Amino acid sequence: MVERARWEVVYVAPGLSLADYTYLQQMVAPGGFIEQYVTLGGVAVINVGSTLGDQTSIAPDGVGFSGGAQHNAEDIQLPNHPYILGADFGGARITNGDFSSWQPTDFGTLTNLPPEAVVLLTNSDGPSWAEYAHGNGRVLVTTLSYCWDTQPNSQQAAASNLLLYSRFYSGSALTPAPTVTQTGTPTLTPTPTPTRTSTPGPTRTRTPSPTPTPLRGDADGNGSITSADLDALIHAIFSPTYPPGADVNADEAVTAADVPALLELLP
Repeated sequence: MVERARWEVVYVAPGLSLADYTYLQQMVAPGGFIEQYVTLGGVAVINVGSTLGDQTSIAPDGVGFSGGAQHNAEDIQLPNHPYILGADFGGARITNGDFSSWQPTDFGTLTNLPPEAVVLLTNSDGPSWAEYAHGNGRVLVTTLSYCWDTQPNSQQAAASNLLLYSRFYSGSALTPAPTVTQTGTPTLTPTPTPTRTSTPGPTRTRTPSPTPTPLRGDADGNGSITSADLDALIHAIFSPTYPPGADVNADEAVTAADVPALLELLP
């Protein structure tokens, strides 16, 4: 599948319509786009919540959604899970308070999860955030209202961690990507250089260097555009300040709209 080689993660946002659910059910069914993408080693983040009631088979392996009740709080079941700790992928540590009062925080519960699924969050009625392996890939499925445009609480660390964590896996998507531990640089002992006596020469006036124009898409400021800029851009979206190169679409703001603009620039 060409898309598996091109994209690391498939992301389905919450707030689906009836037509969206229909398309999603087709894509996660055996042989569907998302099912095949995950089978080949990709990661699928599927936020299934909406206000349209129960839905069946909205994630690979027949996972369903029960929309009987909404909730404004979540309980963390695995406090040492990487998504919660934010470790190794540049995230932040999050607590139960980060899921409080998103109005609503979730739209219901997950049903028919595979036996091996890891349930990370629950509400008062059941599981609301789970992950499991499918083929060579991984599925993250939630009922939460991440990044709801009118609810700032849904746009904070919990949402940022979700985006960063979903890219944390590499290769078969079954094992977290390796982390790099930096070692100190050896201190060099300088060799004394003889002092030279200079002869005065003509005085030259320096011409000021022009201010460099930021490289559009260089969100990490290293002078080139690579996949690492996507992580830097995600951080910039959730930060009050950002490097000039993060404004990829040149609209004088850094928002989710810059993500597809950056993807077009990646080699």
